[in-house]
Amino acid sequence: METTFTVDPDKLEALVQRLQTVQDKMSGIGSTATQYSASDIQGSPQPGPSVCDKLQDFHSDWSDGLGKIETQISDLTARLKGASKTYGDTESALQKAATPSGGSSSGSPGGGAG
Repeated sequence: METTFTVDPDKLEALVQRLQTVQDKMSGIGSTATQYSASDIQGSPQPGPSVCDKLQDFHSDWSDGLGKIETQISDLTARLKGASKTYGDTESALQKAATPSGGSSSGSPGGGAG
């Protein structure tokens, strides 16, 4: 059974760009809760935990989780960039090696006459 494996360096780069966009958007999501004060959210102080306190707790937990996700995305994008470069360089080297340098080619892979 034959197995083929193809890699498209351009698609790897596109995936890197998408992941970086996701990472950028995720970074801004959690900051919304910190833009408001307690009086903005609930008016006068109330007994017990306030909505603002709960939002601050959420923001803290969210930030911790986002930090972990962002680290994973950064690691993944670095690997994808490396893979894209390696595959692109390999493809270029193969194309260069397959191009006849003397101007004449027999058209067969071995270069010999049939």
